Amino acid sequence: MADELTDNILVLVRHGESEWNVQGRWQGTADPPLTDVGRQQGADLLRVAAVLDREQVAAVEPRRV
Repeated sequence: MADELTDNILVLVRHGESEWNVQGRWQGTADPPLTDVGRQQGADLLRVAAVLDREQVAAVEPRRV
């Protein structure tokens, strides 16, 4: 059973840092732009995701640019 648990890994990722995160504001369904840090976080994630052995990727429409 222990081997079965290590066969699958689920990775969840939120958006990068937004301007509202820096201001301490709640975002809810708003879509404020990313900061320079948030854009760098996205680029870093892309490099990591490129080398992962993955079967499926799901994402929402990217609007925070």
